[in-house]
Amino acid sequence: MDFFERQQRLRRQTAWIVAAFVAAIVAIVLIVQFALWLTLGFYHHYTGGTQPGFVEWSLSLIGILTVVVVVGQMIWAAAPRWRELRAGGGRALAERLGGTRIGDRGEDAAQRRLVRVVEEMAVAAGLTPPAVYVLESQQALNAFAAGRDSDDAAIAVTRGLLDGLDRDELQAVVAHELSHIDNADTTLNMRLVVGITAIASIGQLGLNQIELAFEDMGSHHWHSHHTLSDNNPLGWRGGWFGLVYALLVGGVLMVIGGAGLGLAQLIKAAVSRRREFLADAGAVQFTRNPDGLAGALLVLHNDATPLSLGRANEVEHMLFASLDGALSRLLATHPPIEERMDALGIKYRQWYRENQREASASAAESSDGANPSAGQRAPASAETGGSSGMTPALGSLDQNLSVLALAVLTGDLNETTRRQAQERLADMPQAVREALSSGDGAEHMVYALLLHEPKQEDRDLPLLPEAAREPVHALRQRLLAHCGNQGRTAVDPHRRLPLLEMALPALANRPSEQHAQMRQTVDALIRANERLSVFEFTVRTLIGEQARDRQQDPIGMAALADRSHALRVMLSLLAHVGHSDEAERNQAYHLAATRLGIEQAPEPLPLKECSLQPFSKALRQLDDLQPSDKERLLETGLVCIGADQRIQPMEAELLTTIAVALNEPIPESVTA
Repeated sequence: MDFFERQQRLRRQTAWIVAAFVAAIVAIVLIVQFALWLTLGFYHHYTGGTQPGFVEWSLSLIGILTVVVVVGQMIWAAAPRWRELRAGGGRALAERLGGTRIGDRGEDAAQRRLVRVVEEMAVAAGLTPPAVYVLESQQALNAFAAGRDSDDAAIAVTRGLLDGLDRDELQAVVAHELSHIDNADTTLNMRLVVGITAIASIGQLGLNQIELAFEDMGSHHWHSHHTLSDNNPLGWRGGWFGLVYALLVGGVLMVIGGAGLGLAQLIKAAVSRRREFLADAGAVQFTRNPDGLAGALLVLHNDATPLSLGRANEVEHMLFASLDGALSRLLATHPPIEERMDALGIKYRQWYRENQREASASAAESSDGANPSAGQRAPASAETGGSSGMTPALGSLDQNLSVLALAVLTGDLNETTRRQAQERLADMPQAVREALSSGDGAEHMVYALLLHEPKQEDRDLPLLPEAAREPVHALRQRLLAHCGNQGRTAVDPHRRLPLLEMALPALANRPSEQHAQMRQTVDALIRANERLSVFEFTVRTLIGEQARDRQQDPIGMAALADRSHALRVMLSLLAHVGHSDEAERNQAYHLAATRLGIEQAPEPLPLKECSLQPFSKALRQLDDLQPSDKERLLETGLVCIGADQRIQPMEAELLTTIAVALNEPIPESVTA
């Protein structure tokens, strides 16, 4: 499945639905105006007067005053709700619903696993890691994310979900919730809620009209003539006709407001369901593991424990799974689990059907409770994880690796699997595993990967902070012993990128001062031998991009046709580093150039014209591309390096650099 294309389609659908919501508000104002015009026509007929046409009346003082009153009523009613929603950030909401914030390490193994998973998925999503909360009193399996932006974002999970899912499934749920933050779903919903409040106020305006009429009757301020009320510009008072008129206008407003409110609720629910599909697609994009999401959906589908939150309706649209309730299908905030599984592909549709058959068989088999229901299983180990849906667990070492890091481990772009990559990492020393789990250890890993030949350590080690020299030297020796290459004088190039990517999550939360010092040390190590390699360029780019707030970057508007030379530089360097044979190099470049529409340059540039310096300049130019063109560019990059069905370390490092610099995830797969 092409999840990029699916996300674009879902965003377009959401845009149309939101446009329909705005159109509904405008239509309601016009309908109110038209209803009042008809009512005044009834009055003029009763009194023998004349009624102007609707357009002429709409432009008159009373017509304009009607619009002002209706719009003013909407704004007056919606403003307090807008201020209330704006004041409550994601963290405040999580605490109000009973969440307990988890520190950097957590109090138990399950909490520590959750913190690491959130950090990993935040890196994959290009977000600042949000605050993490646990609803300790809730045994139901659910989660939600909230926050207008990364500054006040929070993700909260129930204790039941924390203990009931394995690592793959937990990762999928976290990625789903982070996708809500990344797509600004909270802000979108806030605007829809304010719009619904505004529409509901039309019915309230009608009710106020009726109440005023009865108050006038009760106060005996009745007259035989008919005048426009000073405090009620939509109604008339005086005599029984005034009462009938007020009841008629008020009733019409209540009907319009009620119908509009029902329509608005339907539109809001439709938007929420589209955003759930979008968040599912985002979860697969970030985790590159649809099995984990499918497994989590099945476990939650089989869980019957209710979520008992006092104000659960505030976050129902942001929950991973919908609450049990009396909502109809049309008003449901989440699509059925069956449809969400169906959207993942045929394989997962079959998973769902098998789960349903097993559940039915289990229920019919015994009523004494001896057999667990389908999909129910013992809580997963906090560290090792359990099964993922219907497939064995794959472990946690490679959970946050890109498709290129996985591919470089196996040397084959098209046949790389998570299990093959995990087997290559299975012999990782315990000291290396421990280093990757802490900020200091991850920093030491970066330094150890950048150190040059052992005979040059006397030159390189003094460039490190004094406290890091001994740990980095020891870590380097362990890497050479287990991941050595070329007579154990250098770390195996096929393992450098995976090790670097596994270090990134722990580095993301480093204080800004420490991160800046680390970047300075990285630059010093790179300059030590006065040459810049592709891997060093990759390290510098990945570490540097962590310091940037990508959420503040504007969306690019340039098209591929506007960046033809930069594209040629990029494809030329990819072709050079991945293909030593000239014929293969030209074929790979031509294949990629044709896909991007630069056929007028049939051969790659000479290496000196596409070296790292012009390549770096080209990256800055390509960062202005439209998001869809960036995705197409990365897909084409995969085609270029995969033309020979092999993946080399420098190819993977270079394309990873491109993806990070453009702030776009690498496509899961592509066929040349």
